[in-house]
Amino acid sequence: MSTSRRRTQAVVLFAVLVLCYILFFSSEADKGSDFRGKTEAALKRKHSILAEDLSDEDYTAQTNSKLQEILAEKDGRKAAVDDGEEVEDVIPVAGRKTMPKPKQSPSHESPGGKPRYPKSDDADDEPAKGEKKSADPGEDFAREELQQILKRSPIIIFSKSYCPYSKRAKRLLLHQYDIQPAPYVVELDQMTKIVPKADEDDDDVQLGRKLQDLLKSLTHRGTVPNILINTKSIGGSDEVVDMDSKGTLLEKILEMGGKRIVSATRLAKEKD
Repeated sequence: MSTSRRRTQAVVLFAVLVLCYILFFSSEADKGSDFRGKTEAALKRKHSILAEDLSDEDYTAQTNSKLQEILAEKDGRKAAVDDGEEVEDVIPVAGRKTMPKPKQSPSHESPGGKPRYPKSDDADDEPAKGEKKSADPGEDFAREELQQILKRSPIIIFSKSYCPYSKRAKRLLLHQYDIQPAPYVVELDQMTKIVPKADEDDDDVQLGRKLQDLLKSLTHRGTVPNILINTKSIGGSDEVVDMDSKGTLLEKILEMGGKRIVSATRLAKEKD
């Protein structure tokens, strides 16, 4: 094979080599100095290869070797990107083109790169969602006491020991009816424990008074007796006496008491 023909083949092979280089590394075109440096190096290699008097086998071997280096470098870059390594921080966009991969913002920055507002040092001191801090510790204390009272029986009679209306209601429910479990009586005037107060200058309030105020807010009845069946008020003395005279009190007790009432019967009425 003549030298001119061999040189022509060399030019064609090198053109193929440069074309592969451009196709696989077109993304490097925007990196001015690096691209120019690689292009100049490639041109130098071109002149050196063409200037040498190589055999066809040696020239083909060198060309194939360089082509394999290009392919290996491309495959290595792709594998590194697939494995999550930060090689050149490039991501594919369309076809063979690539663009710089946007760096993730640090945790203290917003996606746009602007710093987030600093967290308040007092954030941990704020009450949890749904948590309420009462301004009246005495009411909180009364609520806890009420919860315990309501567990004692399905029927609770809030009374005052000296109140004639309370005595009438207790006599009716405790002596003229046989109810199991028996109604539980709370004598508010005898609950003299002082409840906690928000301020030392506040007047002392007894638990019985605080319970009566709490019952008024919950049942809209501020007087005694206040008779509850399964936490619902059915009224006071006048109401239960009226239902008894109509023969509906027992039905009311069984209906509102539900499964908590084991048994309930009306005893024989007392003779006048």
